[in-house]
Amino acid sequence: MKRNLLLLFLFLGLIKLQAQELKVATSVGSNGGVNNFALAFDATYLVNINKNLDFGFTTGLSYWFKSDEYDLSGLKISARGDIKMLPIALTSRFNLTEKLSFGIDLGYAFAIDSHPYSSGFYFAPKIQYELFKSTDIVLGYKLFNMDSSIDVGPNIDVVSLGVEFKL
Repeated sequence: MKRNLLLLFLFLGLIKLQAQELKVATSVGSNGGVNNFALAFDATYLVNINKNLDFGFTTGLSYWFKSDEYDLSGLKISARGDIKMLPIALTSRFNLTEKLSFGIDLGYAFAIDSHPYSSGFYFAPKIQYELFKSTDIVLGYKLFNMDSSIDVGPNIDVVSLGVEFKL
């Protein structure tokens, strides 16, 4: 029992809260202008594997605000509700230089009350530059490959610019 507790505390001591991010984003994909503006908040836990590689998991909330109307194959359609996605993914960070790093998130995203979309694959590459010891600027792309009950396109994607705070 003591050995198990020691291993648990050792494991928890190796894991650190690496980052919390707040991003402002705009849609760039095939959802026909349904939702053009988005906000995202992500929390990431990383374990340092070596000097140039971190590995862990990430989750967050991505929220697309509805447009008043959108164009679907030449037809003007009234907007539906906002789109909310909860991604859960494995993440990695590759330190290219002391201040520049590249990351990839791969996982699954759950649609939260976001008809006509359901859950699906999540992919998010990003590049980040360290401004200060605990603050990075992050340029990223998020792709949510979802099933859709109507023809608005299976993908929801977004280009984002954000700030990451390391705790």
